[in-house]
Amino acid sequence: MLTRFVIISLSFLVVPAGTAFAEKATTVQVAQVVLDRMPTTPRRPVVPRTRAADPSVARMLRQLGYRYQIKASGTYELRFKTTGKRHQVVRIESKVQVYGSYRARHICSFGIKTQGPPSAAIAYQLLKQNGDSKVGHWGIFKTGNFWLADFCAKMETGQGPQILKTYMLAVLNTADQMERKLTRGDRY
Repeated sequence: MLTRFVIISLSFLVVPAGTAFAEKATTVQVAQVVLDRMPTTPRRPVVPRTRAADPSVARMLRQLGYRYQIKASGTYELRFKTTGKRHQVVRIESKVQVYGSYRARHICSFGIKTQGPPSAAIAYQLLKQNGDSKVGHWGIFKTGNFWLADFCAKMETGQGPQILKTYMLAVLNTADQMERKLTRGDRY
């Protein structure tokens, strides 16, 4: 007698209280395993579904000669060496944001992580740089018990690898400089 495993997956959207935009919402996946003692024919193991990674991003990254990882969310993640012994991670979302005929994807990099909401001095620095930034903006959001600030740019889809490289460099340098300025550390 064989044991059959059935995986039931459920997704739901969590929107933090007081959040005005669904873009800061989080999708939570809950999986439940049901055991069933019935004779079955052997077949491939059931693998939980993940969001598909956009192959056009992979193509551009390969053309640029970059190594990357793909997360379960379909997000591409790249780690770059910046100055000295510093490193910075850049994330490229596979999910495309659509507004009318405008289609864009986020390219982001974390700058700081705090135990509580960022101080007024940190928020001021981020907001000040938002006004000076040519490409991108700082966003602050809560995840679990921590608060994160990340610098994101929105790149219109259909652009080539050199434009992607320009956006990635702008995002990683901006986030790394702010991380160094505010924390003197190198977490991301």
